[in-house]
Order: sequence, then C-alpha cells, then structure tokens
Amino acid sequence: MFALQSLFSEHCLVASDSLLMSLFRPPVNCRMCHSLTHVDRVSKLSRELFEEQYAYSGRPVIVTDAMTNWSALQSFNFEFFRGIYSHDSPALVAGEDCQFFPYESGFDNLSEVFHMTSERANLHRGSQPWYIGWYISHYLCFA
Repeated sequence: MFALQSLFSEHCLVASDSLLMSLFRPPVNCRMCHSLTHVDRVSKLSRELFEEQYAYSGRPVIVTDAMTNWSALQSFNFEFFRGIYSHDSPALVAGEDCQFFPYESGFDNLSEVFHMTSERANLHRGSQPWYIGWYISHYLCFA
C-alpha cells in the first residue's frame, strides 16, 4: 500500500519516459473535430444533461459557470502550492523527466519556481509572466 510518507520522499510521483510513452501510446483519432465549427457555451448545466449531450459524445462544451462555489478559488495560490513540498523534497529538483512543464518560463525545476520573487509570483505589473504545470506526453494523432 502506498504510504503518505513516500509522497514526500519520492523523486518523482509519476516517472515519464516520453520516448517510450509516445512509441507505445495508441494513436488517437483526431477526426472527431474535423468538421467542428461551433462550441456550445452553456450555464446551469445539470449533471444529467451534461452526461446526455457531452460526456460521451466527444463534443466540446464551455461551461461558463462551472467554477461557481468552487472552494479552490479561495484556497489555491502560490503559497498554498509552495507549502505542499518540504524544503528538502527531491521533487523540487526533478525536471522534465518527472513531467514538470515550465512552458517558456525559464525554470528548470520547482525549486526555482518557489524561489522566484513575490512580485513575479503574484504577477505584478512589469514582472515576467510565468506558467508551470505537469504534463503527460503528447498524443499521437492520425487523420
């Protein structure tokens, strides 16, 4: 069983070998969007209606009020995510081999992210913009 303690001691939570993943990932049929000309914008969408019209159809939809009452809007911020990692966590120095995605922000790892200035972290006017994420290898599409 996965122990919570190992979460803080692992170098990578999800190891990524992008070459192997791209070689053995089944191709995705990208034809489903070939004739797409419109994306529905909806609000107050019930779970049942979402499942009936969108969930299994492959049709994209923009749900304009999906984040209403989402508590993460008040909880998730730079300090929240910085606090997830201990100062000596090996995950802080793991780079793209652990699916860390700096998207042209100039960071090599999470340690660099969490040591940026507060002005940049909070996107103050005149500071360099930044974006990070975690990614899964790109899909191979066929058309």
